[in-house]
Amino acid sequence: MQIFRIRYPLVPSHFSSIARTHQWREELIKRELLLKNWRKGKGFQNTFTLNDLLFVSDLHADFQNNRMLAFDTHTGRLLTCNINNGSSMDSNISSVPSGTTSYDISKHFIFYGRWDGKVFGSLINHKNILMSGIKEFQNPQHQGMITAIHLIKTDLAKQGKMGGFSGDQHGNLRGWDLKKGEKMLSLNISSLPLVKIESNGKDVIVVLSNNGDLFIIDNVFNLFDPSPKVTKLYHFENEEEDDQISTKMIVDYGGQKIILYNNHKLEIISYASDNFGNYCTLVLELNESIYKASLEQNNTQFSVQDKDMVGGDPLMMGVLLRSADKR
Repeated sequence: MQIFRIRYPLVPSHFSSIARTHQWREELIKRELLLKNWRKGKGFQNTFTLNDLLFVSDLHADFQNNRMLAFDTHTGRLLTCNINNGSSMDSNISSVPSGTTSYDISKHFIFYGRWDGKVFGSLINHKNILMSGIKEFQNPQHQGMITAIHLIKTDLAKQGKMGGFSGDQHGNLRGWDLKKGEKMLSLNISSLPLVKIESNGKDVIVVLSNNGDLFIIDNVFNLFDPSPKVTKLYHFENEEEDDQISTKMIVDYGGQKIILYNNHKLEIISYASDNFGNYCTLVLELNESIYKASLEQNNTQFSVQDKDMVGGDPLMMGVLLRSADKR
């Protein structure tokens, strides 16, 4: 550990482990190897043009398969290519259903909700081959406008398991088997529209309603006793407007924390059993506002934290302010 501190004096006492190990020696070797490769030019930063897209609405990186997926909502066009240099480019049209009010896209699937309560979806990337053909999911569906759609962002769920969720203007939540297009969950969460849904597909669903009420749904994925338990966790005040559409929600499943933020406020709320409902707030200077916030992009977000790991195994978060100040 002493050698590590000498080599990396600017690293704080808590940091994200690269090697994800309990051994300081392994962490040191891994970091030294990454630096060596970068200095030899094996690190890369390339720029290439996606000619088939007029506008990039969504961008997803599949580092495991070295592929990138881009989507243009204006034309419905999908494009995939090699993430290093833009080679092996393939594009296809995935028609957007008319009347779509909410959608979500992952590296494998695209999911739409419509004004009349109907839900549509399609597998879009199978073995690096773009698929097309939107299919309507089976009834019964929603009885009102779809206001929130969510896809689990890990690997595509197996048949018979929930991989996507939809919420409507009446506060109803549906869980869907994406491969069969069948409903697997039906819950009424609130009397108000649901505007944000997040889940890791393993132990919890997080839902935000139009008035700022934050709900936790437990026991949904229990194979032996799937009896959903809905608990109101928190109320997020939005000072600018009556609804929460502009509010962003990020979930740290490993640390059991939820981050809610808008232009002027960021709050972190715990849903851990020993700290349930406790929260902290990022205090901004006068006339300062938040532009964007993001969690560290690796599996730490979905993994239970290991406190004995090198660096304490925290999940890092960055906040970019409109003054270009980073925190």
